[in-house]
Amino acid sequence: MSEPLVIYAPSWIGQVDVSSGLLKIGDLGVYDTDGGYPMANVFVERTSGGERIRNGVRSEIEGFPISRIIIEIIGDYTAQQALDAENAEAELYPGGPKEYWRSKGVSEEDLADWDDGDYPEQRPRCPWRG
Repeated sequence: MSEPLVIYAPSWIGQVDVSSGLLKIGDLGVYDTDGGYPMANVFVERTSGGERIRNGVRSEIEGFPISRIIIEIIGDYTAQQALDAENAEAELYPGGPKEYWRSKGVSEEDLADWDDGDYPEQRPRCPWRG
């Protein structure tokens, strides 16, 4: 019996230029991408567990393969989803949220602005809170 399927929150991997109204992915061209934004955010969503069927053979999914690639030209729903997941992970970090964000490369200058009170991630000046 395989492990249950787990779908992880999207992770931001970078931006792609869509200023020409064309998004080019290899030989594939997606037209009419001009929503007034020059860049689109690109995210990946990974899974673990579960099963797949290939050529009539059922097998377990191993590792953390990418299940979806999300290209978001307008809006920030996926970015907010990714930030919420990181904030939840930061709450569970052994050294606390501030140490989690330090380990992710948040500058000491931004960390210095953060008050170490009871729920610092809710303070208005917390630079990484969405």
